[in-house]
Amino acid sequence: MRTFRSQLADRLPSSRTPRRWIYVPYDQLSSDIGPLARWKPSDCGIILVESPWKAQRRPYHKRKLALVLANMRHFALEQAERGVDVRYVVHDGPYREALARVAQDVGPIVCMEPAERELRNDLEPLVSSGTLAFENHEGWLTARSDFEALGRPPWRMDRFYKNVRKRLGVLMDGNEPVGGAWSFDRDNRKPWKGTPPAPTPPTFAIDAIKLEVGELIETRFAHHPGALDLETLPATAADASRALDHAMEHCMASFGPFEDAMSIESMELFHTR
Repeated sequence: MRTFRSQLADRLPSSRTPRRWIYVPYDQLSSDIGPLARWKPSDCGIILVESPWKAQRRPYHKRKLALVLANMRHFALEQAERGVDVRYVVHDGPYREALARVAQDVGPIVCMEPAERELRNDLEPLVSSGTLAFENHEGWLTARSDFEALGRPPWRMDRFYKNVRKRLGVLMDGNEPVGGAWSFDRDNRKPWKGTPPAPTPPTFAIDAIKLEVGELIETRFAHHPGALDLETLPATAADASRALDHAMEHCMASFGPFEDAMSIESMELFHTR
């Protein structure tokens, strides 16, 4: 990761005065929500942990590994350019070990509560000791209380959605659902027979960061399933915006009817990927 380390060093703020520190998990790479959105870039720093230990725990597809690692590294560069200090740690072990070491240097750390149960459990000892403080995850509309409101089983997804839509007023026309029904699943099971044509997914530039990630995966994770195709992976904020624009313009109108369809002619059909 020599190229990444060099680019990060070039972008880090010249003044690295005491700051408040945020741990940003691999699925929270955004400065639009949470403390990273509220605090001035010059007042905060972020900690990103790249964990080969995590990647080895399951046979993750090579392309997924490349997507996560390339996004983390580009996110580090983008935040450094905003004036945010960055600690990018590679640790071949649990996340709590990496963060405990950083905390010895920077002090208490905050983090939006991880959505992934496995990561929450990993970090629990740091929360109990006061080293790490969880804040509410601002990327979710629902809370644990929405599930608990279902009461006794059977716990069905349709009941959950119905209760949440009523509480939040999402897709509601007064007290009734928009369209007159709570579910239109029966309309979403059509077979795809080639019409409308499946859109061609966008491609994205392969830069030096992606190449380093690809080399890492093809060496250390060569035994993992799948094949790398780096140009299909959005890795920067600009790439992600392009991917979203493509999905909204070319996929969403036909996604509903064909969301359960499969075809040997197209791997993606109308899914947003």
